[in-house]
Amino acid sequence: MKKLLKNIAYFLLSFFKHEGAVVLMYHSIGNNREFFTVSEEEFGRQMKYLRDHEFNVVSLIELVGILKNNLPIPEKTIAITFDDGYEDNLLVAQPILSEYNFPATIFVSTANMGETILGRRETELKIVSAEEIKEVDRSGLIDFESHSNYHVKLPSLSDDEISEQLSSSKKILEEILGRAVDMVAYPSGKTNKKVIETAKKYYSVGVGVQKGRVIHGDNIMEIRRNSVDREVSFTQFKGIAAFGRI
Repeated sequence: MKKLLKNIAYFLLSFFKHEGAVVLMYHSIGNNREFFTVSEEEFGRQMKYLRDHEFNVVSLIELVGILKNNLPIPEKTIAITFDDGYEDNLLVAQPILSEYNFPATIFVSTANMGETILGRRETELKIVSAEEIKEVDRSGLIDFESHSNYHVKLPSLSDDEISEQLSSSKKILEEILGRAVDMVAYPSGKTNKKVIETAKKYYSVGVGVQKGRVIHGDNIMEIRRNSVDREVSFTQFKGIAAFGRI
């Protein structure tokens, strides 16, 4: 019943115009059992919907520029992000994004680069390597940014440990990419005043997991994002794209 009511609410919301932009947050794209994974077929269907319904899909960098310069946010603006840096983002998601010329940002936990980790449902998930990051970055369509070094919950750490997690990830990625890395996604969305103040020393933008739309006046160090996982129905995705998660 709860899912049905949510479907109805999202369906109705999808017909209304709303102020601001929606930032989508994905993790793995493929065919595995993990909760955070969206199938290749469903991801392709979602991206096709955005194209067919003329959403203004921009890079997160472009959206941040709009916010910082207090420019009007175009209607139906969407930014696409991925957390953790799973290799399937490149092997499965990237070809679909390229088909529609949709930019995206991948937040990478640098300590895991090139390794295979085990998901909660025993799925082996490979993380992108430094070589893959360097190669894909040349396309200009995919932007790589920081997700800390070891993907730990930052508020539980000491001041020095938080600083090390954030600064080392930035340094590693900048050495790989040969450019500045100015955005960070807080692991698991966990943050507090201490984490944010430390993040400001190294980054100009921070993103979390608080749902909703991005509007002028929001804290640029706590940009809202809306998670899309395997339990999000297509009707719900339409509502999320139009309004954000409810």
